[in-house]
Amino acid sequence: MFGLFKKVSPKSQTRTEDGRNSEIIEFVTDSLILQTTLMRDQKNELGPRARDQWSWGYVAGFTDATLQKNGVGIDENGMAIMTVVFGVIFGLEDGTRFFGDFMRLQGADQHLDQGMLAGGRDLFNWLNDEKGNPAPSSWLDHYHNPD
Repeated sequence: MFGLFKKVSPKSQTRTEDGRNSEIIEFVTDSLILQTTLMRDQKNELGPRARDQWSWGYVAGFTDATLQKNGVGIDENGMAIMTVVFGVIFGLEDGTRFFGDFMRLQGADQHLDQGMLAGGRDLFNWLNDEKGNPAPSSWLDHYHNPD
């Protein structure tokens, strides 16, 4: 799983960009699977609190931190990866809408910004902790503990 974070040489990056993008998307969505599974209802849908602005920020922050760890900027490629992640996590239609709302609300919505910080912190703490921290869980905490 952590082989994803190996540095790709600039020469091979062009050849493998699509594969690398897929690996990043798979890493992010697989890393969030435990949390999303525990937030689904009987219809297998994410509950409303798992689809709020804080949650959009969390998914974006977690994805952005993963992009940073892989040397991918918030450029066209990074935005494409984040758009796909939102589609996988929230469903294609809602994910596309949520990502657009996320982009529009950055810096203007306190809950969204707090979620972004939590998502990034979860990823960095998880990968940088030599003690073997369990998988990230701040999104699940947010879901079960209303403000």
